[in-house]
Amino acid sequence: PEYGVVRDKDGNPVKGVSVGLRDVEFDKIVGKRITDGEGKYRFVVNKGEYQLEILETNYEVLGIEEKEDRVLSDGSLLIARDIVVKPIEVEK
Repeated sequence: PEYGVVRDKDGNPVKGVSVGLRDVEFDKIVGKRITDGEGKYRFVVNKGEYQLEILETNYEVLGIEEKEDRVLSDGSLLIARDIVVKPIEVEK
């Protein structure tokens, strides 16, 4: 199966990060995944227009891979893009 991977800018997988899937038409989060130990996640959803976001406040998104989401044989959509994040340094 295909997965998207959340990594830091040095290419290391980031685990335990919440990835949200926003339905663009209704502007609401319709799914949420937590990355596994290898930074992997995936969404399988009904066809539509979606946007990925990182729901953690302590990470900033540096980039999201631009690619066509794959339509599966049953007509649903597989969303699995690589995302690069950077931890936000909190001022103590």
